[in-house]
Amino acid sequence: MNHIDEIISPNDRVCAVFTAHSELSSKLIVNPDATGNTGDWVIGDQRHFEIIVIYQRVGSINSIYKAKVSSLEELFQSESKKRYKIHFNHCKRLGTTTVSSNMK
Repeated sequence: MNHIDEIISPNDRVCAVFTAHSELSSKLIVNPDATGNTGDWVIGDQRHFEIIVIYQRVGSINSIYKAKVSSLEELFQSESKKRYKIHFNHCKRLGTTTVSSNMK
């Protein structure tokens, strides 16, 4: 997979996030029932999206996940920016890429 356009449609409202996995912590939790969450992320008040694409880096490889957003949980505000945990369902691991990001 080389470009985000390969996994989204032109009319999709998408948020893409990039997170690193480590033994100590990860910002991504995917449950066996395809629900989960990722956080904490700065999201502007005017941002509205229905789909989340998650690039999770392990070494030099990014695992790519796509899910439907179910809710946003406000965690706290730092430096006048609100931080959120994004809850999702229907999560699917779509594959891997060595490309760090190919956003337009």
